[in-house]
Amino acid sequence: MAIITNLDREKCYLDISIDEKPIGRIVIELFNDLAPLSSENFLKLCTGEAGKNAEGINLSFKGNYFHRAIKNFIIQAGDIVHCSDLQKYPPSADDLNIIGTGGASVYLDNDSDISDEVQLHNKFIDENLANSTFETTFNVAMSNNDENSNTSQFFINTYPSPHLNNKHPIFGKVLHGKSVIREIENVPIISKDNYFPIVAVKIENCGKFEEGMEIPCYNACYDTIGGDIYEEYPDDDSCFNKDDYAKVFKVCETIKNSGNCLFKSKDFKNCLFKFTKALRYVEELQPEKDVLITQSNTEQQNLTNYKLYIDFLLLKKSLYSNMSLAYLKLEKYADSIKYSKFMIDMIELYPKYEPKFKVEKSDFVKCYYRIGKCYMLWNRLDKSKDFLTKASDLNNQKDKLILKDLETVENMIIQKEEGTKKSLAKFFQ
Repeated sequence: MAIITNLDREKCYLDISIDEKPIGRIVIELFNDLAPLSSENFLKLCTGEAGKNAEGINLSFKGNYFHRAIKNFIIQAGDIVHCSDLQKYPPSADDLNIIGTGGASVYLDNDSDISDEVQLHNKFIDENLANSTFETTFNVAMSNNDENSNTSQFFINTYPSPHLNNKHPIFGKVLHGKSVIREIENVPIISKDNYFPIVAVKIENCGKFEEGMEIPCYNACYDTIGGDIYEEYPDDDSCFNKDDYAKVFKVCETIKNSGNCLFKSKDFKNCLFKFTKALRYVEELQPEKDVLITQSNTEQQNLTNYKLYIDFLLLKKSLYSNMSLAYLKLEKYADSIKYSKFMIDMIELYPKYEPKFKVEKSDFVKCYYRIGKCYMLWNRLDKSKDFLTKASDLNNQKDKLILKDLETVENMIIQKEEGTKKSLAKFFQ
């Protein structure tokens, strides 16, 4: 038998939507050397080449929904008996009770297990159990409820899960689309009784992946401009030591600068993905002040670590500001206001406790102006006037742009009042 190298392993893809919005493509490498049955079954379910079985079940993942999303554990799909092409979403309580109990493989001559509890069509045997360990993440494995009961259900582990070792056959690994999987993992669920997503997480398309095919992604930006070579989520990245906080800061700054590069080229959508990613890294990896201080053995090291703590705070403030501006450029006014208010909260609070956390008057002017601008474009004129006035007063009426927008809003308010008066006059004629 010929030895199969990684280059010879077949690959497949799943195109995912969440709440009817495209999110991106997951690309999976199949272990057809270690788990040939599972790999062949999965690939044929992706291509749909097996057609329908004797019971009329469509042997394809296309139109199938993820029916479990357990944060820090797994995402699960593949019940093509009960959870494909749903007519109603979310399903009824009765339907929820049976979703996850079905499956069908492409091996039409194999035995089935059909009862009131399960509908497992054409089961096949376990493979590769000796190598099926879950100390790492993004393994693709068969979901089964007993020995040798594999059909079409599968799961991807999003967290090290050694308690699953040697119980579920691993037949592949995720090559691309980890950010898609993280987004699925984080969807809201109906309850912890079933972990069923409240919003539809659907396999819109699937098939065999060939080299050179595109890997579309709608929830992240993979552009390496500015030196951003890091995974979308810090837990998934092994390029740097997360206990080296100086290195962590440089990574966060690199991702932010990547967003700045995209902003300069007016790619506001992708720069926002970068700023969001940088903020995620800061929030997940930023050390607590006490941790940094306890690591200090000398006065000089103490000063260095304290400065690093302040640098993280200032970076977070800068990201709030950048995200507010990017959302404004994208005409997402509620989000722009939200991040401006986050920044206001931060620059009002931290100087009380951290004297080294420097705040400029221009920080407040910037926030008030953006909020006022958003309310103006949103046609909420009274609120717009309030915030633009705050920004102008704080800047001693020196900023011509703020004064111009304030004048525009005041004129819009006058026109609105005159229009109201005319309407009322007609009403009483």
